[in-house]
Amino acid sequence: MRSVLSEGLLRRQVGGPSVMRAQLEHVADMAERSNITVQVLPFSRGAHSGMFGPYLLMSFPRVSALGLVLTETPTGNIWMERESDVIRYRELFDDARISALPPTESLQLIRRIAKEHRS
Repeated sequence: MRSVLSEGLLRRQVGGPSVMRAQLEHVADMAERSNITVQVLPFSRGAHSGMFGPYLLMSFPRVSALGLVLTETPTGNIWMERESDVIRYRELFDDARISALPPTESLQLIRRIAKEHRS
């Protein structure tokens, strides 16, 4: 699993300081696993390709399998499987990944922000 998270997501408090700290520590712990990569897009990078909202891009091991994209909207979720849509979202993800901090720096930032969320 690979993910790119906006710094705003890490700093926007939901559920109170102890909940935020626990969630961020969990994300950091998961990011240390060999099969999970977490990168953070810091505020300092400015505008980026992921600013329009969250999405989930799924690909499958078989070459013939379709890719899927799930986007979230205020009125529900939208599934996309048209090849041109999946390709565009892959491009957006690659842009975000390239703009984000490397995984080791991202992990350090996540742990630092977790400490800032004190009860």
